[in-house]
Amino acid sequence: MADMNSPHSGLRNFTTTYRYGKLLLLLCFFACKSVFAQSTLPFDNFRMNDGLPSSEVYHVLQDSRGFMWFGTDHGVCRYDGYIFKTFTTADGLADNTIFECIEDYKGRIWFRSYSGKLSYYYHDSIFSLPVNEQLRNLLQQSHITSLVVDSTDNLYITNSLVSGFVKIDLKQKNSIRFIPLPSKIAYLINVSHAAEPLIGTTYGINGKWSTDAYSFISLYTISPQDTCPQFQVKIAMDKSNERPLLWYIQAIRTQSGDIAFSYDNSFLILHKDKITFSYFFNDHITKLGCDKHGRIWIATNNEQPAYYFNGKIMRLSVMKVLQDKQISFVTSDDEEGLWLTSLTNGIYYLNPLDYGIRTEEDGLPGNKINRLILAPDSSVWVTTSPGSVITIINHDTLTQRKVEPLTNSTTINSILFHKDNTVWISSGEGLYIYDDKDKFHVLDVRLKFGEKDIAQTGDGSVWINCSGNVKLFRREKDSIHFKKVINVGAAVTKLLEKPDNSLWLATLNGLWEYVNDSLINLGKKYPVLEKRVDDITLSPRGDLWIATRDTGLIALNKNRLIYVNVKNGLVSNFSHCLSFDYKGNLWVGTNTGLSQIILLYDEQGNCRIDSIKNTVSPNLKEINCIACNKNIVYVGTNNGLVSFDMNKMNTNKTPPPVYITGWKINNKDIAVSPTNLKLGYDENNIVINYVGLTYRDPSHILYRYRMDGIDTGWIYTQYTVVQYPKLPPGEYSFLVSARNSDGVWSKGYATVSFVIAPPFWNIWWVKLLVCILLILVVYWRIRVVLNRDRIKAEANQKLTEMELRELREQMAPHFLFNNLNTLSYLVESKSPDASVFVDELSKYFRYSLQSRNVEFTELSNELQQAQRYIHLLRIRYGDKLVVKWDIDEKRSGYFISNHSLQLLLENIIKHNVVSVESPLFVEIKTTETNTLIVKNNLQPKIGSEESTGLGLKSIDERYYLLYKRNIKVTRTADSFYVELPLLTPNEYESADN
Repeated sequence: MADMNSPHSGLRNFTTTYRYGKLLLLLCFFACKSVFAQSTLPFDNFRMNDGLPSSEVYHVLQDSRGFMWFGTDHGVCRYDGYIFKTFTTADGLADNTIFECIEDYKGRIWFRSYSGKLSYYYHDSIFSLPVNEQLRNLLQQSHITSLVVDSTDNLYITNSLVSGFVKIDLKQKNSIRFIPLPSKIAYLINVSHAAEPLIGTTYGINGKWSTDAYSFISLYTISPQDTCPQFQVKIAMDKSNERPLLWYIQAIRTQSGDIAFSYDNSFLILHKDKITFSYFFNDHITKLGCDKHGRIWIATNNEQPAYYFNGKIMRLSVMKVLQDKQISFVTSDDEEGLWLTSLTNGIYYLNPLDYGIRTEEDGLPGNKINRLILAPDSSVWVTTSPGSVITIINHDTLTQRKVEPLTNSTTINSILFHKDNTVWISSGEGLYIYDDKDKFHVLDVRLKFGEKDIAQTGDGSVWINCSGNVKLFRREKDSIHFKKVINVGAAVTKLLEKPDNSLWLATLNGLWEYVNDSLINLGKKYPVLEKRVDDITLSPRGDLWIATRDTGLIALNKNRLIYVNVKNGLVSNFSHCLSFDYKGNLWVGTNTGLSQIILLYDEQGNCRIDSIKNTVSPNLKEINCIACNKNIVYVGTNNGLVSFDMNKMNTNKTPPPVYITGWKINNKDIAVSPTNLKLGYDENNIVINYVGLTYRDPSHILYRYRMDGIDTGWIYTQYTVVQYPKLPPGEYSFLVSARNSDGVWSKGYATVSFVIAPPFWNIWWVKLLVCILLILVVYWRIRVVLNRDRIKAEANQKLTEMELRELREQMAPHFLFNNLNTLSYLVESKSPDASVFVDELSKYFRYSLQSRNVEFTELSNELQQAQRYIHLLRIRYGDKLVVKWDIDEKRSGYFISNHSLQLLLENIIKHNVVSVESPLFVEIKTTETNTLIVKNNLQPKIGSEESTGLGLKSIDERYYLLYKRNIKVTRTADSFYVELPLLTPNEYESADN
């Protein structure tokens, strides 16, 4: 769609006409498309297959940072020389049809849309104006025709349907109000503190215009403090028979402060309140644009674009190919490259080099230029492939000569201007010799070898390349005499005679030298010269320069090799042809562009590269040959012949701005410009994207970067991304700068700084805290060990005392006397139990002595000792002592205090009556709660000593000292029982450790 007004209920007739006009324009646009496709243009053409979202482009802007912005029918695009990044409504854009991009004093880029809604780009984000709906209502749902922002953040907006304009105070919460103007006028408002003026018309309510509407421009002024514009003067216009088209009124401010504006097909310059310049085009002026060089670019419906500069309307000759191509806007960038937007064919970019292009349309026999040969009279002879016609260029005049008897299907491979004034022409049909270059009559002598390249020696002999064999001939009068042949064994691409009559041979198998009847393979001495060589030439200093297929250039200077490739600035490593100019500088034709190499020599004749200038253009690709004729450089390509004045080449001296465009941490995108960024120790996989902005030759921009904190020097690359996968903790600053293809570096560096924190265990205060904690732990451990040892020593002492006391109890006289009396009785009565009693008594004492140092023993051992003791008691008391056992065998491996059971049994016998009338019942059993209960019926002895409780206390102390456990003693009216804890093997081992 084109930039036009929306339908309105009060303007039905106008809108209907408008719609048909738009349809007609679009049909014209598409009709021109096929014609355009047949033309050979000196422009880069960016279209949808290059990343544009639409071929319908309305506007182009280079912002203050250097990025190019394009308003299209499917969003707004930002271009950095590599890719088009598109923003749409999904990114916050108010509308996808963007007519204009405008940058204000803060760097915000405003987008004027078809719907009448506004949005802007700021700090890498798109924002819609919050009062868009109010704005649309004030503008009667129509789109905006003009907007400006002053330096106090007031936004002024006009359109052609309302009698006035809208003012929005962006600082005061977007407060919006309508300011009325008289109806049915064309007006111009000079806004103070704003880069551009406002311009528009106020359409009559009844659809009719007053006479003043197309006879005068009403001039107003307004400042941020004004509540309404101040009328200045009416400026008379040339009357027209037709009313002006509303959407063709434009105005911009010139660098001198004047106002340039268009009114239908009129272009005018307004100085104060007077028109100082006027020009009338044959078509409606659609857009005005002022570039950074002061030129006012003027786009019309069908005429070729023009520009106003220093009081003149001027046109570039190359612009004629864009006539009728519906160019919607034109501007130039900081590097003087020209950008043109089209309503049907996307974007055109013109390199600032001013050159001429000749193709078949300009009279050449063909577009593929095969050879360029400089004649002795400084004319340039041009051959095409195929073709038997030679085009001769002499002082920009073209003449053509048909080479008889060659057919049109053949190709002229080489032309030699012989010392005898004859002209030798080699082709696929053979070698022909003509009497001179003017008459061009073929002589009778001819060779039928299918010749390619030819070279002349100092004595007038001629080397002829005959498809693998190189033969030497000498012409005498009207006959040719064969002298010798060189069998190279590979296809020869170029012959070059040396001053000493020897010969250089460029072949598919590298470089060879023929000298003194010997063929020398230079690839054996220099292995790099074993590869295919496309062209060779000698410099004015006598150095041999070699164009290779994939290694770039190689120079043989004083027995040393000089390498020139893309790493040090060559436009491409696929170099095809070479030519030296009159200044001694080398021109190199490649598959992608043209390079000029500036050479310097020291006093010893050592050569070095001073600089390399690259030129890239759609018409400077696939270069086949180059010829330098004084200051004019001729370049033959597959698409025509290009020529330009080398002294007028505009070196790109604009430093390319460079920016960090994005970066990732652990493969996660983060903000482009983080501040005071502190990362964790594991957030150390860093990827940084950057870009240098140059549009002349973005494919050959060179970057250098360094990460302070890890890199020791600059790293050079052509890539726009770098990754640091495992950065150690520390402080880092990343710096990057860019160099354009003419060797100019950025003024400064794009940089980003961040800190990767060490892991918490490596922080100094954490280390100190850990050391303090370790000291405290060690101190605590020592105290614990010392205290445990002290407690253990005290416990051992108590245990020892208890053992001695128990041993004394066991060895007490009454116990010993009782047992001896019992033994005496058994002996006297000759009882058979005497021997059993002695045996059990000895086992009892033996166990007591062996286990005296054991604090706890297995329950099975204690039960066994108790059974011995009870056995001794039964021999003494017989059936008066009844013992009941209830022991769970699963707990026989549990542990119990040593001698505790025996001590309880001794206390039972000591303090209770054992008689026939009063048998003593004792029950020994284990429980599910891992205890051993010793219970007896209570029948105390009369007159016996009161129990001291030392035995029970000794057992309890032993349990508590070693295992923090206690025994349980229970006394009732008729029974007494003690509950001893049983320790599991795990409890015993853990407590013991």
